Amino acid sequence: MKSADASLRKLPCVAATWRFSSVAVDHMSKMLSSGASALDAVEEGIKLIELKDDEFTFVGKGGLPNAEGKLELDAAIMDSNRRYGAVMCLQNITHPISVARNIMENCIHNVLSGDGALKYALENGFTFTPYIMNDATKKEWKKFQSVQTATNSLSPLQTSSTNSNFEVVSTLVITDQHTEAAVEAEAVEAEAVEDSHDTIGVVCMDDEGALCVGTSTSGWKFCHPGRVGDSPLVGSGLYCDSYGGAVATGDGEEIMRTSLSFLVVECMRAGHSPQAACVLGIERLIEMCGRESVFGRERESEREGVEEREEECRDTREREKEGERERKMHPMLTVAVVAVSSTGEIGAASTLNAHNRHRGSDGFPMICWREREREREEESEEERERKSYWQVVEASIHGASF
Repeated sequence: MKSADASLRKLPCVAATWRFSSVAVDHMSKMLSSGASALDAVEEGIKLIELKDDEFTFVGKGGLPNAEGKLELDAAIMDSNRRYGAVMCLQNITHPISVARNIMENCIHNVLSGDGALKYALENGFTFTPYIMNDATKKEWKKFQSVQTATNSLSPLQTSSTNSNFEVVSTLVITDQHTEAAVEAEAVEAEAVEDSHDTIGVVCMDDEGALCVGTSTSGWKFCHPGRVGDSPLVGSGLYCDSYGGAVATGDGEEIMRTSLSFLVVECMRAGHSPQAACVLGIERLIEMCGRESVFGRERESEREGVEEREEECRDTREREKEGERERKMHPMLTVAVVAVSSTGEIGAASTLNAHNRHRGSDGFPMICWREREREREEESEEERERKSYWQVVEASIHGASF
C-alpha cells in the first residue's frame, strides 16, 4: 500500500549501466513519477532491453549465443527486503527477468537453471519462444565457428591474476546536465561507435524509499555451454538491502571472486557514500587482480604510457579481426559498479583510466535519473518532466556521483 502522507514521500531515482539503458531509464522514470514501485519499474525497464534484437546488446533477444549457437540467458532481481530470485542458462524464454521475479515471489527456491528453469517458466504461463539468430549475430557466430574449427577448440580461455597494492583518491568526473532528449541523442551517437554492449544492471528507488536491483544478460559471447557469469549471482552482479543497492558489470569472473556488489553495499552500511563505497570496492578488486591489470606495466612517463596503451589496443583489435581468442574477456581488467543508497544518493566507479580504455573511453557510462521536489500532488506529465533531470555519468577509477 502506498503511503497517504505526502510528507513521507521520497524522490524516486534510477541508475543503469551503459548508454543503451536510456530506453529503460526513460520508461522507468515515467512509471516512478506516476507512483509505481521500484520492483515493477526494474522489471518493466529491463524487459524493454530484453526485447531489443536490432543490434548486439548481450541482453535478451539481442544477445550473442554460446559456443554451440544456443542463447542462454541469466537474470536476477532483488529488493531491499532481501528477497531474491534468479534464472541461469535459461533458453527460449523472452523475458528472463520476469521469470526471476516470479521465482522470487512464488517459488520455494531462489535460483533455477537450465532445463529446470525452463520447465518452471512454462508451468507458470511463460511462452516458449525459439531463439532465432538475426543476420548480424549469425555472421559473428559463423566467424567464431571457423576459428574454432581451425584450432580444434570449443572452450573459451581463462583469466589470471596477481596481487598488488595501490591507492585510489575519490574525485568527481561528471558531464553537464541533460534533458531527456539530449540524453537519448547522445546515447544514439555513442552507440554508433560501440561494437557491442554488456549486461544491463539497474538500481532503483521509489517514492516510498523502497530499493530494487535487477540484471539481465546473455553473458560472455560464444562462451562454453553452461557458463554462468556474475550477473545473476547474489552479492556479485547485484545486491540490495535496506542500506542500499548495487549492480556490477564487466569481467564477471573477477567480479565473482570479490562479491563486488555485496562489498559495496556493506561499505554503505558502514557509513560510506555510494561513490566512496564503489571506489573502495574497485580498490579491493584491483588489489586482488594486480595493479598491472588496470595500469599496465610501470612506464617512464604518462605520455609514454598512453601511447603504449593505444598501441596495445590496436594490436588487440588486429588479433581479434584475425580471429585469435584472447585469454581474457578484455585485454585489461574492465569492471564497473553502480550503487544507490537508502537516501537516494547515486555513485559509481570503474577500473577504467587513461591507461585502460574500453570502447575508446577512460570512463564507464551510466544513465541516471532523479525526480525533483514536487510543489503539489496534482501535476501534468509535462510539469513532472520539467521537475525531473537526467545525466550521463562517466565513472572512472576515481569514482563519480549524481
